[in-house]
This record gives sequence, structure tokens and C-alpha cells, in this order.
Amino acid sequence: MTMTMKAETAGIGFDGRAEVPRGPVNRVFLRALQVDANIGYYAHEKGQTQPLSIDVELWVEAADFHDDVLAQTIDYDSVAAAARELAGGAHIELIETFAERLAARVLRDERVAAVKVRVEKPRAVERAMAGVEIVRLRETAG
Repeated sequence: MTMTMKAETAGIGFDGRAEVPRGPVNRVFLRALQVDANIGYYAHEKGQTQPLSIDVELWVEAADFHDDVLAQTIDYDSVAAAARELAGGAHIELIETFAERLAARVLRDERVAAVKVRVEKPRAVERAMAGVEIVRLRETAG
């Protein structure tokens, strides 16, 4: 049984009830994943793909890695595959929605206590980088 604590004490910076491991945690991350996504709110954005840059950080209970076994951690290839599947799927209007859906997919793995998803859309604003960053925690029952 995993003991839990408030997320802000785990260094995640988010308050609330959540299953955040008490004690050592691993932070698995995937940075600067580039995808072409069916995304955009405005009419001129629909019917074409647009580039996104995605960062994902996952907090999981620390495992003993002395045995060098991939199954003891989160395979970041599976996180990348989830992002690519979302990007290539049905049109999504907002990068906020994209981030929410990716976070929900990552949290399906019961070993993940919390996830931070950052999505940047380089073509959204001329000469600027627009984006969103969300943190989502596994909710506790009751």
C-alpha cells in the first residue's frame, strides 16, 4: 500500500489530495518531443497539422534499479507513443485540451502518482512561443 502526502511536500508545487509517494521518488521525463498535430481553434488552423513541442514529467515511487529491469520504471517510449497518437488523431482545438488528454493517458499507469505536461505551439503567435503547462495528480478515493 502506497503512503501518500500532499503534493507540495513532494516538490510538485500543487496542493490537494493525491497519491504522491512518501519517501524516495523517481522523476521520469521526456523533453522536447516534436509532433505534428491536428490542432487549432481558428478556421485557418483546421485541415492541416501544426508543430508542437511537448515535455512530460512523471513522478513514480522509487524502485531498486540494481537489476537493470525496464519494467521497474516508466518506459518513456510509451509516453511518446501516447503523445503521437493524440497528435495524429481527431482534431483538437486547444493545446490545453491536448495537455489534459495526454496527462489522463499517462495517469492510467497506476505507478504514476503525478504528471506535468508542457505543450508549446511555435506558430500560435508571431515571434513568440505560446504554450500551457499543467500538473495533474492521481486522485485518492474519498
